[in-house]
Amino acid sequence: MTDKTALAAEIADAKTAMENRIKKSVREYARLYRVTARVEDPLIRDILKLHFVDGLTWRGTAEKLGGGNTADGIRMAVKRWMRNKKQQGRPD
Repeated sequence: MTDKTALAAEIADAKTAMENRIKKSVREYARLYRVTARVEDPLIRDILKLHFVDGLTWRGTAEKLGGGNTADGIRMAVKRWMRNKKQQGRPD
């Protein structure tokens, strides 16, 4: 195998791996979006989408929400919401 052929094969393998990772990311994004869409509380739903789906920090999420929300305040709201759901035995 020549150097050019080996390089072409390596590039093709890398391209395939990258395409597979992109497809997996798209599926995971869609799954996260579906899960958050089922949340009944609109504020918690917005927080979850901004933080977990869009990838904002807690601070960035609080700033995006506005209304005097703080990073610690929304983080704790989500923590309480998750604890309540766990106690109820409900996933959403």
